Amino acid sequence: MEITAELKSDLLIEELNKSGWVYLTDQTEEQLNEIVDSLGENIFTTDVVVKSESKSMVQSSSGLSFHTDHPKAKYIVWFCYKQTDIGGDTLLVDGDKVFQQLSSEEQAELHKINCFEHKIFTDDLQYYPLVETENGERKFYFSYWLVKATDKQNPALVRFRELLESSESIKLRLKPNDILIIDNHRIFHSRTKISGNQDRHLRRFWISKNTFYKQLKSIQMATATLTLPSPIAQDRISFLIGKRIDADIASIDLEMIKMKLGEEKEGIGWTIDQIEDAEIEYKRYLHLTRHFPYPTYSVVPNKIMDTFWHYHILDTRAYHKDCNEVFGHYLHHFPYFGLRGDDDAIELKKQFEKTKEYYLQSFGEALARDREADCWHDCENRCHNACSEGK
Repeated sequence: MEITAELKSDLLIEELNKSGWVYLTDQTEEQLNEIVDSLGENIFTTDVVVKSESKSMVQSSSGLSFHTDHPKAKYIVWFCYKQTDIGGDTLLVDGDKVFQQLSSEEQAELHKINCFEHKIFTDDLQYYPLVETENGERKFYFSYWLVKATDKQNPALVRFRELLESSESIKLRLKPNDILIIDNHRIFHSRTKISGNQDRHLRRFWISKNTFYKQLKSIQMATATLTLPSPIAQDRISFLIGKRIDADIASIDLEMIKMKLGEEKEGIGWTIDQIEDAEIEYKRYLHLTRHFPYPTYSVVPNKIMDTFWHYHILDTRAYHKDCNEVFGHYLHHFPYFGLRGDDDAIELKKQFEKTKEYYLQSFGEALARDREADCWHDCENRCHNACSEGK
């Protein structure tokens, strides 16, 4: 019997409702497009490839723990173009079955936990509940790296994660022209480490049953695919902690801000290396501001720190949240220090000298370092390119 697009959709939905996932082998791109169109509205498309220079978790070769994707995606569809020769296996666990293994008290606790979400769509909220009931069905949204620091040690969440990791999982290794579809509100997915030649290419589609949502596009996002940075990776957090930055400050997710700083038109056009260095310096500034608080002390940022700070402030919701979590209050910015006369300028220089002392004391290295050449440095008058311009 010829399978029409409508019938195929009915069969797919029936199987997705039953098991939460469907695996199809040896499919064409034409069949892929029919499947994507039949399931709902494609709200976001991403090419999943390995880029060693990228800090995005999607583009890393690291293994990923069990999680779900954006809560607006009812279904996720992956199409495999290439697969690495070692690793890159996909693991699936039914989150609803795991949830049912918890006690009623533990279930109630999970209902209180929210996970942070990047603002990918214009109407995105700052947080989404880990579990909620929608149209009589449980709906999950969970990524451990997006859980608030205060909730990560919640016994119910610890128990839930243990059950996720210990549950019997479905292990799939996508081959070229294979399609995997999951119910993103129910099925948690993970990935084994990508090794070998790392020549892996999947295309991922987020499918919504609500036709209101549209894929976000900027001037540079008018192509068929869109890749935004994933949340800050655990190895990056560990690296920053190794730079003597407090763990909660090291964990602040600034990946979207870093992406904007790299934009020529929308940001500054910093290189990847400059952005990575700037994140270190800005988070060290936040660290110093906590340990040498105003008004007893006056920590003065250099231009690199200050520029990054400005862009953080522009993301008003994220900045407000981050300030509350790190300082317990809003960290205000006063941009006029040093501009209110000669005495003020002298005081600025004095406090900047003290800041350099705090920096050396806290991090074991000088604020101005030889590695910051070609005016990527922290000169005493706090200007990016003062030396090259003879100021």
